[in-house]
Amino acid sequence: MATLELRPRSATEIVDASFQLLRANFMPLVTLSVAVQLPMLVVRIWAVRNALNFTTASAQVMSSLVGSVLIFGVLLFLLALVAQCALTVATSQVYLGMVVDNGAALQRGAQRALWVVLTYIVVAVGLGIAFGVGIPLATALPSVARIPLMLVLVAVAIWLGLRLIPLLSVLVLEDGGPIDAIKRALYLGSGLVGHMFVSMLLGGLIYVGIAIVAALAVAALGAVIPALKDPSVTQVFEAAAGALVYPLLIAVAVVLYYDLRIRREGFDVEMMSRAVPR
Repeated sequence: MATLELRPRSATEIVDASFQLLRANFMPLVTLSVAVQLPMLVVRIWAVRNALNFTTASAQVMSSLVGSVLIFGVLLFLLALVAQCALTVATSQVYLGMVVDNGAALQRGAQRALWVVLTYIVVAVGLGIAFGVGIPLATALPSVARIPLMLVLVAVAIWLGLRLIPLLSVLVLEDGGPIDAIKRALYLGSGLVGHMFVSMLLGGLIYVGIAIVAALAVAALGAVIPALKDPSVTQVFEAAAGALVYPLLIAVAVVLYYDLRIRREGFDVEMMSRAVPR
């Protein structure tokens, strides 16, 4: 039985349902959230510790450093992405009333992470081609027509970004390649752009608000505890605060994904029919 009633929800109800999921399954979800934050924390601390090297290094040393940073950064990014995908899977398990299995979630996250990367590359290339054609075209037009065309390009990019809000959930929770996932996300979000935007905006505002409070708290404590003035220590505290609240963002995205499926496909009816003994 699902931990939440399967029904369409408003944006505020989606955020409330996300809080319910997080409260009921705090430790397993936060454990995966730490796995998301840890690679990025390593990058931030490494950058702080090596900032002086970048400013004083010779050209040859700089080239070597940049190469190391790229390899190091890509590896840590992939680790963080796998953990993010796993957190999405675990949150889906919770939503569907299953026991969280972090091992299975990590396995699924590792399987789908490459597809996530490839899909976003496809989206980025598509936008790059559109702007690569549109910007030269706009510059060749009279100034009266140039600005409207640029505004259209920006509006299309924003519209596409809003329509693709469920893309990550689709990629992780369903099977299929980049093109199928993009089509699927566009289908689920059709006619519901405002609903998706407000839902994610509310979750994002809560996340940012908690992050700001955490940063202010660390700054205030730094006036009393000198060790907290160390940039590396500050990064650790901020990452810890992020790990505690980041599952909320993923939960909002997952609950929204199922909300779209309920509205577009009758997912709630499908799940109820599966529960009826045959």
